[in-house]
Amino acid sequence: MPLVDLVVRVTIILAAAGVATRLMRRAVAATRHLVWTLAVVGALMLPAAAFVMPAWPVVPGLGEPLKPAATEPAASARTVAAAHLRIGDIAQPDLRAAPSTSWRTWIALAWAAGALVLLVRVGAGMAAVHRLARHARPADARWRLLLDQVSDTAGMTRRVKLLVSRDIAVPMTWSGRRPTVLLPADATEWTDDRARVVLLHELAHVRRGDCSTHALARILAALYWFHPLAWMALAAMTREREHACDDFVLARGARPSEYAEHLLAIARQGLGAPAFVMAPAMARASELEGRLVSILTPHRRESRRLAAQALTAASVCVTLAVASAAPREPATPGQPAAAKLSPPAATPLFHDDDTLEQKREASRSRAALRPLANAALTDESEDAREQATRALAARTEPDVVGPLLRALKDRSSQVREKAALGLALRDDPRVVDSLLQAAADPDSQVREKVAIALGLSGDARAIDALNQALEDPDPQVREKAASGLTLFSLSSLVRRGATR
Repeated sequence: MPLVDLVVRVTIILAAAGVATRLMRRAVAATRHLVWTLAVVGALMLPAAAFVMPAWPVVPGLGEPLKPAATEPAASARTVAAAHLRIGDIAQPDLRAAPSTSWRTWIALAWAAGALVLLVRVGAGMAAVHRLARHARPADARWRLLLDQVSDTAGMTRRVKLLVSRDIAVPMTWSGRRPTVLLPADATEWTDDRARVVLLHELAHVRRGDCSTHALARILAALYWFHPLAWMALAAMTREREHACDDFVLARGARPSEYAEHLLAIARQGLGAPAFVMAPAMARASELEGRLVSILTPHRRESRRLAAQALTAASVCVTLAVASAAPREPATPGQPAAAKLSPPAATPLFHDDDTLEQKREASRSRAALRPLANAALTDESEDAREQATRALAARTEPDVVGPLLRALKDRSSQVREKAALGLALRDDPRVVDSLLQAAADPDSQVREKVAIALGLSGDARAIDALNQALEDPDPQVREKAASGLTLFSLSSLVRRGATR
């Protein structure tokens, strides 16, 4: 996979994750961290996917066969010869005019050098934490007793090693063969209350697997050291990780004011101390202000909408990444280079020997959808209709569009909300018309989902509706309208790239 093609794909994935987490500001921090983690994993898997998937160039002109101008009826021998020279690897290049080392080679060398330096730094960070753990001493009996008590509160099922080190100033966690919590030497003087919240925070890191996700984000930033979005993803994951662990502590009974006081005291002790890049530390000064504000501000959890938000975020990330690529026709062995200048012949969707089976499968799919569609549209229970509509929204068959359009007019706002989400990214001419009508829905949460769906539609008619939604009386709808305009720009770019 060409480097530029890879960078564009990574850009789409990380930008989509950024937009998705922006839309999910009212969700818990753990969910936003999960979205960033999925985006980082997807970006790291792209090179491996190139070995098992067809080559799909994202940037037009890179790796694509050259096509003749529409006004030329046929390519002359001279034009074909010139095309051979431009393609480069098919015919003999003009060695006299070509420099000994191309600019692409220099760019690749610069990228490799920067990535190597930062990957070595990641490895050195892992080795440094290993040395810390190796030279640390076991915690005393008081701390081990507190660890047993807190482990029960945290629901831990794994054994955790508790060590004390003179080389650190703030608590940190490391997951090697066995999860390890490292405490500073002055932790022996802490009160039991402070010890409990510290242990809860560090065990939250262990339960969530934060050491592994932190390492993945560091590796991504090392490989794409020149890419601002890679560093943005690392910073966002670090921020959301600590907020999620703070939420974990507060959810288990810690008072926000007391927890903030403990956090501030620990951060003061760590001022000026060296930081270890490969171990999540409990309190760093650079992150303290935002965390204290979050801890002391009451949060309204949107638990009912959490699954829908996560599904929307994952759909944005995956869809924009996959839809950005247009399949490239593979070269036929032995085919002359000049033959690539002609557009490939259309390939039938089904072969004669499997058309019947495909039709049977489509018929079975429609039959399976009927009970679900009936439940979404006719069940007397609002909860049943909502769950059935949610299930329809998760299906990929084109036959779900009709039931979802009817569910968009349901008397329940929760059903209409799920229907609006399910209609996003559906390639059906009826969808945008219905979404435009639903933009005036009396329920603000439905209008929020409609703004997201319109933004993903790529239809020019959505722009006026989104601009009108910027003046909605509900601030959340205005926020989603602004994000919808951003999504519209991204989806339009993707659709234009896919048609080239």
